[in-house]
This record gives sequence, structure tokens and C-alpha cells, in this order.
Amino acid sequence: MRRRFLIGGIVALEVLVVAAWAVAPWVEAARVLVDLASGKGAAVERLPVAYEVGGRRHRGDIYPTNGPSGVGLVIVPGAAQLGKDDPRLIGFASALARAGFIVLVPDIESQRALQVGPDNVTDVADSIDWMAGKLPRVGVAAISYAVGPTVLAGLREGDKLKFLVGVGGYYDLDAVIGFFTTGWYQEDGIWRKRQPNAYGKWVFVKSNAARLWDSGDRTLLELMANQRMADANAPIDALAQRLTPTGRSISDLLANTEHERVSALIDGLPPAIRDDIRALDLKGRDLSGLKAHLLLIHGRDDAIVPAGESRKLAAAVPSARLFIVDDLAHANWTPQTLGGMWGLLRAMRALLDQRDGA
Repeated sequence: MRRRFLIGGIVALEVLVVAAWAVAPWVEAARVLVDLASGKGAAVERLPVAYEVGGRRHRGDIYPTNGPSGVGLVIVPGAAQLGKDDPRLIGFASALARAGFIVLVPDIESQRALQVGPDNVTDVADSIDWMAGKLPRVGVAAISYAVGPTVLAGLREGDKLKFLVGVGGYYDLDAVIGFFTTGWYQEDGIWRKRQPNAYGKWVFVKSNAARLWDSGDRTLLELMANQRMADANAPIDALAQRLTPTGRSISDLLANTEHERVSALIDGLPPAIRDDIRALDLKGRDLSGLKAHLLLIHGRDDAIVPAGESRKLAAAVPSARLFIVDDLAHANWTPQTLGGMWGLLRAMRALLDQRDGA
């Protein structure tokens, strides 16, 4: 009897150990999400860093980890004026440093100036290359627009990049431009329409105005973008009428409401703009050479980049894991429903698995 009781106790203890082992990773993922949502974790020191790759000089911030991990994570901001100094990004980087990643946030000046372009691929690739020279395992978390350049950088860097997390990213730039100008997007082959966030439209204008040769067009388009970013209802028709035909090709695209015309209007843009769009587009590319494990996270109701973009990117990379999260805003980490929380918990667990080499 005593022997049976002892055996039963050992079995029960083993069951508890196995259960604790199975639950612990989910508890950790939940703690990281609570940390992200609250922003009240222990302070993480931000250390300015300067680095050089191939003669190109870069700056950024390093967030050292308190944990034992030797895993590096490059966090690439999207097109945002605060860049690496955005409080939300600082909170994100700090939470992941507390979770055991050694975090680098590069300071990409063109993205802070809202003048994105193909050079951003090299900016990201250099950050990966520099971190890979110091750590055995390096990944990237790319936010919004930065997902495209990061995928292209990952193709270039090969085995140096072990995992890539894309949050609210794109695949087909024509489709994204069509959405933020017309509100139309495709889902399951069906055209649907909803009100987009106009931020993407005016970032597009600011990014491309500098590529125009006419200084008057550049000034007018910058003014139009600044006025609409400050006030969504600001009158800009009088400014648009002063544009040259080249500048008007941009304003015509912005004013268009028909999804059938989007591709033709993009083809009618100045060659410098059209060529940069094609250089950053992922649609039609062979992405099979991407060695990194790809995790894609997208809010189902994203009003800047439709969630279908991450679906298309996942379909182009067969090994990708896709997490479409309910009730999640663009590149956000605070869902409001249980379904959204569960989706984000699964995504965070997948990211922490990459930290652990799983």
C-alpha cells in the first residue's frame, strides 16, 4: 500500500511538473504583453551607438538585456517622424529587452523625414550585418512600411537573419496605395470599401515630393501634405491647381476614388517615383530565398494597411506563420477583446520561441 501511494505521488508530481513546463511559456508571453500594455516595467537603459558597415555610417540605440539571452533583435520603425524616439517604440523595445533580447533600434533619418525609398533596404541590411557580427542569433521586428525593406534586406543577408517579425506590413504596393487613396481593397477576391486612415496618403506625398525636379511642385505638395496632416479637412484645391502636369499626376492619384484606375495612375507618375515604388514592391518577387523564419502580425481592422497584405505575403513565403488579430489598430499591441488578446498572445509566444531558438 505504501509503495503504491509513493508511486502515485511521484506520478502526480511528474504531471504537475509537465503541466508547469507546458504553461510557463504562455505565462511569460502574457507577462510581456502586460508589460507592453502598461509601460510600467523596470527601466531599461538606452545606450546611443554608432556603427559602420561597408563604409556607411549609422546611429541608433542599444537596449541591453538583463537576461542570459545572446539573441539580438533589430527593431525597425516605420515611416514616423519620431523614429527611434517614439514613446511607443521605446516601450516596445524596452519590453523586449526585459524579455531577454538585446535590442538595436537604428536611427533611419529618411524614414523620420517621411522620405522613404529603396536605400532603406541597405539601412536595414547594415543593421542586421552589424548585429550578426556580434551575436550568434539575430532577428528583426519591422513595423508597418519597414516590413517591405526588411524582407528585401533579409533576402540579401541570407543566413545572417534567423527570424523576421512583420507588424502591419505590406506585400502589394499598388493595392496599399489604392486603399489609402480610394478606400477600396480586396478580401477573398471580393472588392470591399471602408474609410482609410489618411496618414498613409500624406506620408506618400511627403515621401515623393522631394523626387520632383520642379521646386514649385515640391513646395506645393509638401504644403498640401502638412495642411492635411494637421487638419483632415483643410482646403487644398487651390494649391493643387497651381501644380505643373508632373505634380498634378500625384494629386490626381490622391483625388481618385475608383480602384480600377489606380494602377494606370501609378504608371503615370514621374519615373523616379514609379521606379522606387517598383523597387520596394514585394508582389511578383521570388521570396523563396528568404531564410529567416517569418512571423506576420496584422490587425484585422487595420485602417492604414489592410490585413490582406500580410495574408498575401504569408502566401508568398510558405513557411510563414500568420497571426490576424481581432480588434487591433495599425502596428498596435493593445487589443480590446478576448479574441484579440488570444491572437496576440499566440504571436508573442511565437516571437519568444524564436528567442529560444525553437
